[in-house]
Amino acid sequence: ARGNMAFVNVVAVRPSLARPALTSAAFGARVAAVAPTRPATLRMGNMVPAFVKAMEDYKADFPSFAERGWGATVKAERWNGRHVMFGWLVFWITAYCKGHGLLPDPSVLLDLSQWGPVASLGDSTPISQQRAIVLVAHIHVLFVSIAAAIAPFSFQDKLLLEP
Repeated sequence: ARGNMAFVNVVAVRPSLARPALTSAAFGARVAAVAPTRPATLRMGNMVPAFVKAMEDYKADFPSFAERGWGATVKAERWNGRHVMFGWLVFWITAYCKGHGLLPDPSVLLDLSQWGPVASLGDSTPISQQRAIVLVAHIHVLFVSIAAAIAPFSFQDKLLLEP
């Protein structure tokens, strides 16, 4: 019932040397696919991966936090990945805006008498207008992220587990 389908195998020594190779199914012979008998794991012999061991230790040391999803969990790693992807997006948007003159001149500094300690680097050296705009954008993203973790919409993935 499969018809005449060609299967492509990719053997990668290095990504730059990956070459597709047609199997004999492309020439009319039937090739049976062999399913693995068990899922692949990261374990090598009797060694437990560091992440799994760390989570087991965390669950033993802080059971009340672990049952709520706090700590290094799969959900936390997923959210971390999302934040990294968003960070790259912001990076590229900032570069685009800077390249097209949409951000103010970085040599113009904020006036400390108007902005107060928000405009300083900690040693009364003011920050530039450009840095202030990027800082405020990041603060907005931080609050959206906190709101998504504390009170997500019903369709969103929840960071923490239900009690």
